[in-house]
Amino acid sequence: MTRLAWVLFPLAFGCSSAEGAGDRNFAAGGSAPTGTGGGGAVPPAGTGGTAPIGPNNPPVRPGADACTTDVYRGEQIPLDMLILLDRSGSMAFQAPGPRTPGRPDIWGPVTDAVTEFVTTPGLDGLGGVGLTFFPILAPGAFPTACTFDADCGNYGPCCANLFECAPFAQPAPSPNPKPPGSLCGKAAFGPNGPGAVPDSCDATDYRTPRVGIDALSTSGPAIAAAIASAVPEGTTTPTLTALDGAIQYLLARRDSGIGRLPVIVLATDGRPEGCYFDTVQSAGDLAQRAYTDNGLKTFVIGLGNVDGLNQIAAAGGTGTAITTSGTVKDEILAALDTIRGTAGCKYELPVAGAGQVVDPARLNVVLTRDDGTSETFPRVGAEAACSGQAGWYYDNPAAPDEIRLCPASCNEIETTPGTVEVFAGCVTVVR
Repeated sequence: MTRLAWVLFPLAFGCSSAEGAGDRNFAAGGSAPTGTGGGGAVPPAGTGGTAPIGPNNPPVRPGADACTTDVYRGEQIPLDMLILLDRSGSMAFQAPGPRTPGRPDIWGPVTDAVTEFVTTPGLDGLGGVGLTFFPILAPGAFPTACTFDADCGNYGPCCANLFECAPFAQPAPSPNPKPPGSLCGKAAFGPNGPGAVPDSCDATDYRTPRVGIDALSTSGPAIAAAIASAVPEGTTTPTLTALDGAIQYLLARRDSGIGRLPVIVLATDGRPEGCYFDTVQSAGDLAQRAYTDNGLKTFVIGLGNVDGLNQIAAAGGTGTAITTSGTVKDEILAALDTIRGTAGCKYELPVAGAGQVVDPARLNVVLTRDDGTSETFPRVGAEAACSGQAGWYYDNPAAPDEIRLCPASCNEIETTPGTVEVFAGCVTVVR
């Protein structure tokens, strides 16, 4: 695992030894010094701006000709992971493919993987993990009498000749209400029959996780216990509804000032279905709004080759769904670990104390490997500019709070022993 440190350079040459470690303190919430380094060579610079990588602009590294520097531990922003785990009845079946005697179901491997993941000590970068099952049974009454589909909300459509809501029935063509006789058979009320308590189609019911996000030492055993007592028995796959509740929970948690990076991990074996408005398109639209408006990413683990999940993952800012066979625990465990590593490569900006200025236009991110080699990651304009190459970018270039590594650099630091250092005061290397 790669370590991270801040290296603060004064903005002028020739500073005195009085500006050493004793006088350079971060304000509350900043990082504590880990030691005093040597001098630092500042690349040719004028009053600011950036410098492209080239033969005359080697990686920025400390040298012997500039003033004394201090090394500070950087603070990775802890990751809060909320796992949305599908427990619909189909999870008890075999994954898509030939039906073979003795072939495992989906529920066993995925729950074994989640249990092992949350009970593994020392998972770097994780602040906390929580769990939400979907579907869950509706805790109270749902709309019954109706004239129009809108009267039923997500428990529609409206069965016109009975003037009753018909949960789980498929929408019928206009006009609305439907002509007499449309969607009015027993099947219109779903597999549980008329009057049965349906799976919840209300996002409010999913706003409280089965296990709230907490440190793994607390939430890990609770998640393992919740999984041990659960069985796949739902009759719907209310992805939109569960995703909506999860987003509300995570944004409320973030807005409380918890200071962590929230992500959603959706693990499912099927397309959204059952609740009236639950479709791939509607779930994708919601994930996109959460990502675009709030930076909240939705990762998707497809348990089997599930059509439509790539659309939700792309809309949620995570590219494509991580597809697994759904029957191999190690595949699912690897998917969770990949998400942990990819989502967590975000770091707080160093906070300067009295007499210091941290200029976002004069920061450089350098990986120093334990074998002595080093690499300066260039700054790019945004995540979309990473293009599969090394680099980093700010969460908000106009008023940055975070340094975010491109996926290629994130993978490098997750797999390479060494130290990531941020040098303040040197002209930024850009790509």
